[in-house]
Amino acid sequence: MEVSKNGLVVIDFYATWCGPCKEVEPVFAKFPKSYPSVTFAKIDVDEFPEAADRFTINGMPTFLFIKGGKPVVTVMGANMTTLENKIKQHILKEAAKSCVSNKCRK
Repeated sequence: MEVSKNGLVVIDFYATWCGPCKEVEPVFAKFPKSYPSVTFAKIDVDEFPEAADRFTINGMPTFLFIKGGKPVVTVMGANMTTLENKIKQHILKEAAKSCVSNKCRK
């Protein structure tokens, strides 16, 4: 898997046998429509153990945020409110950076 060098990528590391992973799947599946500026992906840790090893994934579900090809945030567990809040925080942070660099005004 090649990690995008531009924009935020949120990866759901899951396993087919993981109950909490199954519970969060419908919510995670809606995020691309709600947050089109973010790229969402899923990795089955049993199918791609090298990806889980590369990012030191020790439990599922684990959501890894990658920016500029590097991990920036990890959210462990099935708390989708926490995950969504982290996504929103990142989007707001990026919007603020963009606004500052473009000299936005209220």
